[in-house]
Amino acid sequence: MPEVTSTIRFDAGIEQISLGGDAAPDALPQTVSGFVPGSTHSSTQLTQVLFPPSIEQSLLESFRPELDNRTILDPVNYQSALQSCQQELSQLAQDHAGRPEGDKLQRAADELQQENELFRLLAMNRHLLQQA
Repeated sequence: MPEVTSTIRFDAGIEQISLGGDAAPDALPQTVSGFVPGSTHSSTQLTQVLFPPSIEQSLLESFRPELDNRTILDPVNYQSALQSCQQELSQLAQDHAGRPEGDKLQRAADELQQENELFRLLAMNRHLLQQA
């Protein structure tokens, strides 16, 4: 029967438990400077591997516009940008009257005018609902 000694060491981790005084325990590896656990983007990579984007999702993402100036999403700023853009398009349509570009610019100006009218109708209905 093998003899069990009383010198069990736990100083090098569970995989290095040794019975007796065989060899010196391995030292922990030297730390790499600059590495901080959690500093990598493993969760993003893990999400991409586990849930790859579908073709439909990729197409929808490709059509999403990128905004440099996010203040335009404010209703007041949006309204003023809409009006100024509509006025500029109307002016350009008048400058290019009689040419194919002028017709396209006029159609775009008309679309923005309709958008502006819908925006005013929405504001009026909102105001009426607040009064009720």
